[in-house]
Amino acid sequence: MALPPQTLGSFAVAADVFTMLVLLASWLTAVPAIYKSREVGRRSPLPNIAAVLSCCVGLLYGCSRRDGLVIGVSVAGAVMQAGYVGVFVYFSPAWRLVLVQCAVATVTYAALICFYVFGLIDAGGLAYAAGACAWLVPTMIFYNVSNVWKDMSMECMPHVIVPVLSLVSTPLWIVYAYGGKELNNYVGLPNCLGLACALLQVGLHGYFWKRGREQTNIDERAPLLEGRSVDPAATDC
Repeated sequence: MALPPQTLGSFAVAADVFTMLVLLASWLTAVPAIYKSREVGRRSPLPNIAAVLSCCVGLLYGCSRRDGLVIGVSVAGAVMQAGYVGVFVYFSPAWRLVLVQCAVATVTYAALICFYVFGLIDAGGLAYAAGACAWLVPTMIFYNVSNVWKDMSMECMPHVIVPVLSLVSTPLWIVYAYGGKELNNYVGLPNCLGLACALLQVGLHGYFWKRGREQTNIDERAPLLEGRSVDPAATDC
């Protein structure tokens, strides 16, 4: 059953708001930690470079359709994620590699603009491109799972507040994509993957939080056990 257009519009506005919160949370949690420690640690800039590319393609698509909601969230997302990448370039010892990755994303976007300007692709083609780029960000997060298990640490993953907010934003986009008369797979499918990615991250954060609590309890008991003197005769049965 299709939802009324006004209801779908409300879902779109709510999805935009929570997407902005996700982008803002990613900035506020990662950047202060990097600035304070003066190093990037095990963090990877690839998800954020992919996010900048995805937002820029979304901006081009929004302009072609004159969609104010898409334009607004795309501009804000591109600015915040580009700022994060800039901080990463400044503090990362592998900043040259990061610049190469940024150059690849820039060339890809420039080629897409040329294709659109010269009429090689239309708004429908931009929808395909925007959908493909939207797959990049959660795919990059899945790629980091191997590093999580290798290091037994969530340092290379976003702060837990980011996937928690994504658990709200992605279902809103899914309802918006599939709640109308026409199914919008370009929006719906990437957000389905994003929802799975958010669930995985929350699960991993919960697992390592519990593991850390158990380790803390063991560490707190250890000095007491080590400091206790045991009479050998008392253990003689």
